Amino acid sequence: MAIELKTISGKLANDFRPINEPSEVDFKQRSYEIIAALQTSLEIEQAIKTFTNFVTMDFLISGVIYHHEENNISLKFGVPTNQKCTYNLTIEGESLGQITFMRRKRFSDQTLEQLENLLCSLVYPLRNCLTYRKALELSQKDALTGAFNRGAMNPALDREVGLAQRQNKPFSLIMLDIDFFKHVNDTYGHAAGDYVLQSFVQIVNDTIRSIDSVFRFGGEEFAVHLHNTDEIGAKLLAERIRLNVESTIMRYKGSSIPVTVSSGIATLEKIDNGQSLMERADKALYQAKNNGRNQVQAS
Repeated sequence: MAIELKTISGKLANDFRPINEPSEVDFKQRSYEIIAALQTSLEIEQAIKTFTNFVTMDFLISGVIYHHEENNISLKFGVPTNQKCTYNLTIEGESLGQITFMRRKRFSDQTLEQLENLLCSLVYPLRNCLTYRKALELSQKDALTGAFNRGAMNPALDREVGLAQRQNKPFSLIMLDIDFFKHVNDTYGHAAGDYVLQSFVQIVNDTIRSIDSVFRFGGEEFAVHLHNTDEIGAKLLAERIRLNVESTIMRYKGSSIPVTVSSGIATLEKIDNGQSLMERADKALYQAKNNGRNQVQAS
């Protein structure tokens, strides 16, 4: 296990302890308390929040930032201040992310030593949280394409619709259907069909933003959740997807496979829930297919 001190902002004073610097805390006992508290949840947000609560009390910490680039996790608690110390957390070469502590007073050598000792109480529960998160994500992913699967789609849609309505922000849903996909399987074989599905999802992922999500809910049917996106933005993005798919000639074992996609769009209204939004997008999709395919329609 390694806890690497990356940066410290602010001058450290030797043999200096600011007024109100904690000195009476039994940090060995505190370590046991932290470990016990961290056993109650495998949610990484809760783990960081729990640890933050302890160090805020013991070290006069004003704010904590946790970042894990590979897992696209960024958490912030409290208020940012100028005095900072940042640690890279690793176990046996595995990165557990980076954590930054902030406070108004300078960090003394004693404070840093005590803080680093308590960080040892965090790293193993943190690794468990990251392992759980990865397993959960894998259970929600389509094994072939890497898109989220149908089981993940409905709960995510209900959650995102509720959040958009509470925050009074736009939200749009795009339903996608690869045109004449059965013909691809019948003409080039199912292995080629699998390749087309994988390539299609890659094109969609390359086109959308990182905050948006792609779901596979049927054989060749997909959905895209667009956060903070109105109908105009959804149309533009759906058309960009359509053009990118149409302009890509997918080559499989010497065969060039032309692929197009039909799209239906629905933008959240006050009376909508997840089911009604999906039904409107699905209706628009069928309209696109009935009108000749390789086009975008909005409900």
